[in-house]
Amino acid sequence: MAAEWRSREVDIRLPKATLEAMWERARRSFDLAEGGRYDARSRTTMLLWSELLTNPGAEPVGAFSVKWDDGAEQATIRLISWTRAGSEAQVWRAISVLAGQDWPTRLPLRRVVGRTHHDEGRAAA
Repeated sequence: MAAEWRSREVDIRLPKATLEAMWERARRSFDLAEGGRYDARSRTTMLLWSELLTNPGAEPVGAFSVKWDDGAEQATIRLISWTRAGSEAQVWRAISVLAGQDWPTRLPLRRVVGRTHHDEGRAAA
C-alpha cells in the first residue's frame, strides 16, 4: 500500500553554506549508512525515516526539498512533507537538528501559510 503524504509549500531562504552543511551533517553523522535516520541521497530532497532501515517496519515519515538557485548566495527550502506515521513538527525538528547553530531562532523569512496538500500514493520527492 502506498503511503499518503501531506505537504506544505514554504519559502525559507538560507545561505547556501548552511544548507550545504546540513547535507554534509546528514551524510557524515546521521545518514542511514551511519545508523541514522536521514537519507541525503538526492541533492534536492532529504528523507527522514522512522528508524534504521535494517529494522522491520522502517518507513519514511517526512522529507523536505530544497531549490538551489544557481549563482545566488542563498538556497530555498520549498516543500516539507510528512506521512501519517510522521508529523509536520517532526520534519521541522529534523531541519533544526541538521542546521544546528546555523538555524535562526526567528525566521525573518516569508513562509507560505495555509497551503497544505494531500498527495495520495505519491512520494514526497
